[in-house]
Amino acid sequence: MKRRRCVGAERAATIRTSWTDSNPRRRFSMCAAKAVIPGLLKSRNKLEKSVAKAKTKRKGRLVLLVASWVLFASIILGGMLLDVGVNKRGAWELALP
Repeated sequence: MKRRRCVGAERAATIRTSWTDSNPRRRFSMCAAKAVIPGLLKSRNKLEKSVAKAKTKRKGRLVLLVASWVLFASIILGGMLLDVGVNKRGAWELALP
């Protein structure tokens, strides 16, 4: 079999076997300087997906937290505003039940 040379490298390309899910055991020539282990790529992709999922969960929780604060503040302030009135002399007074 004819040995190929790597583009831009001084070494000869080596014959490798593909271990990808889409094309297992396929033989190809590859520069040794650009070797990447497929298992590491899979685990890296899996970690990136889990980080993205955690970020979306965090953002959703932040939205719920802010919404709960707004709801709580509107209930408290709304109740206070209903209980406060102006008496006949023009002074503010708290309406007691």
